[in-house]
Amino acid sequence: MLTREDLQEITKLLQKCETRDEINIFFRLCKARSGAISEMKTAMFSPGDRIQFRGKRNIVVKGKVTKVNRKTISVLTDSGQAWRVSAGILEEEHSS
Repeated sequence: MLTREDLQEITKLLQKCETRDEINIFFRLCKARSGAISEMKTAMFSPGDRIQFRGKRNIVVKGKVTKVNRKTISVLTDSGQAWRVSAGILEEEHSS
């Protein structure tokens, strides 16, 4: 997790960028890191896992993983709805 000081240092480094190419390099690095994090999160889930996430209007949705896709997780909710969600918003189901 980045600290406030880390974010300030990143801001200083970005302010040193003098060309679009330098900024584009930074954003390519960010995108690559984001993809790696997404892959790690996706690998944490398997079909049959009980999960929960916050859906529309911040309501907790509970269900079961039906399929792990490259970028998303397919979920069948307890109410029978099918969702495709980012693994980043899923967590193991908490008991009520």
